[in-house]
Amino acid sequence: LFAQSLIKSTILTIANPQEVGDLVSLEVISSSGKLTARLESGKPILGIEIKATGNIGEEQGSADLTDENDIEILEKEAQTLIACNIKDMLVASQTTFDCDILDFNDMLYKHDYSNFEKIKDNWNALYRSADIGVQVQFEISRTGIIKKPAYSN
Repeated sequence: LFAQSLIKSTILTIANPQEVGDLVSLEVISSSGKLTARLESGKPILGIEIKATGNIGEEQGSADLTDENDIEILEKEAQTLIACNIKDMLVASQTTFDCDILDFNDMLYKHDYSNFEKIKDNWNALYRSADIGVQVQFEISRTGIIKKPAYSN
């Protein structure tokens, strides 16, 4: 859904960077995905780029997560989580389901028809072995209502 810009809103749960075993919930408030596909020497070069923004929605624990370093850690963890989920989906589509579920072949057909015609009969095998690059950019725009903790342990 991230790759196809179909996420309206969702919650990501990641580890609290200051308190081991506790979690932080990030609310994704906007996201956009971009698919890229081109052929080089008859080999597909495929990619997915995701840009998303969110807020800190909830925190387990009593740490102050408004520090810039903690925000950067949370953003990197969110990027990693989204990228790993997309990569897992891609591996499943290439191996388990043997299906181009994101329709990279349609992109090649529309944007590079003459070259796609040369490889279309072999597309399933080419897709199965294609290396698909995934780039995710996640930015926390606000800390929501999370400020300094009301209590400390």
